[in-house]
Amino acid sequence: MKKIALLLSVLLVVFYSCSKDAVLNQDTILVKKYTSTMANGQIFTNTITYNGNKIVDLTQQGAGNKWVYTYTGNLITKVNVYDNIGTLTWTINYFYNNDNLIKSETVASPTPTIIGRVTYTYNSDSTINVVYSQVDTTTNQETIRTWSNKYYFSEGNLVKTESTDINNGSLVTKTSTSLYDSKNNPFKNAIGFIKIKLDDDITFVSVNNSIGDLVNNQGVSPVEKDVYTYNADNYPIERKVYFDGNLALTNQFFY
Repeated sequence: MKKIALLLSVLLVVFYSCSKDAVLNQDTILVKKYTSTMANGQIFTNTITYNGNKIVDLTQQGAGNKWVYTYTGNLITKVNVYDNIGTLTWTINYFYNNDNLIKSETVASPTPTIIGRVTYTYNSDSTINVVYSQVDTTTNQETIRTWSNKYYFSEGNLVKTESTDINNGSLVTKTSTSLYDSKNNPFKNAIGFIKIKLDDDITFVSVNNSIGDLVNNQGVSPVEKDVYTYNADNYPIERKVYFDGNLALTNQFFY
């Protein structure tokens, strides 16, 4: 009986260790490369390098741009963007409060000049108001853009976006509602990356993957539909984006 009990104890320890390793392995799944194939056949390949789970840089073959990331703790606080010959073209600085992104500033090079700002206000109902500004490089005068966004989140996913703009003196509002799967965002484990996607690409700001958007704008409702293929770990390896039934974009992800 003692031998059986000892054997069971060993098996339980092994089972627990394997289970723990499986969880840890899930946390180390990182997208190392992804491609974007446009409707016209043009292909962009993005290669990412990491230090642990932190992004060091992202290089885009095709356009030749390179993004180099700087962290403060687990937050991305600066991104330097270089052109295809290695010249620094602009820098984006990110500012936080309690781990929430509250502002970004785009600085042009070679003379450091702020050319744009984005500010974020966090509301008690889990929404975020986003205001865009342009900065005059000569006078440093800031001008609020005519458009703004309001983001609605639920369970870590961006479920609705309200965009407003002034067109010929009239206020135009567009509402986009998103549906999600229960699978993993390809950048889920890249530390700090999802936070800054509020600034430039809301495709990757959610913990799951958007499977479709419905947009209402003055009675017009174009529909975006996203179709995914997943690997055994429930991370997408392919994403096809359709607008009104027409294939517009194909992404492939490599881990």
